[in-house]
Amino acid sequence: MNDYEQRKQDRIDRLRERADKARAQSDALSRQSWNMIHAIPGGQPIMGSADARYRERADNKMRQSVAASDKADYPPLLPAYGPCGGHHPAPRRETAAC
Repeated sequence: MNDYEQRKQDRIDRLRERADKARAQSDALSRQSWNMIHAIPGGQPIMGSADARYRERADNKMRQSVAASDKADYPPLLPAYGPCGGHHPAPRRETAAC
């Protein structure tokens, strides 16, 4: 394997590790948000500002979970993927010309 291919493979490995870490973070945040929301009895109205902040924190955790999940899904744009060998046209379609 020449130097270019080695650097390319190292970059792919690093990005895959980052994606795995982002997936783990997304799962953890999702579980935390789920646990926070399920601590509130179903149908209970918002009981003051402390309860509203608690629900807002749970919502923020879920939003962070989604952001981490989106971050984990980004690496398929790596050069090792796709029919174009790394070049992806703006509207990414299966039939796009490379």
